[in-house]
Amino acid sequence: MVNTSKVACPIPQTHTRLNQVFSMFNEMASRYQEPDDFTVTLNDLIQALRNATFILQAEKAKVPDFESWYTLRQEVMKQDETLRWLVEARNHVVKRGDLE
Repeated sequence: MVNTSKVACPIPQTHTRLNQVFSMFNEMASRYQEPDDFTVTLNDLIQALRNATFILQAEKAKVPDFESWYTLRQEVMKQDETLRWLVEARNHVVKRGDLE
């Protein structure tokens, strides 16, 4: 028999926000055929993804050796083409308007 006991998440606020982001992604996908609804949900999703990183940073004291771990991850993320697009998309949505 497999032990399926739950382990408490050390970063519960981040965990909750990521669950919300996943729900938003599913909602966005379901609205693909409705351009206005899709765009609203996409804009919200992009901003929620960025806000999840702020929450993670707020909970960093709960993660041993977070700074060294996160610094390495930031460098990897900066090299990722999709994540660079996401940063630009978020800046566009927040500062200039909807994506086309």
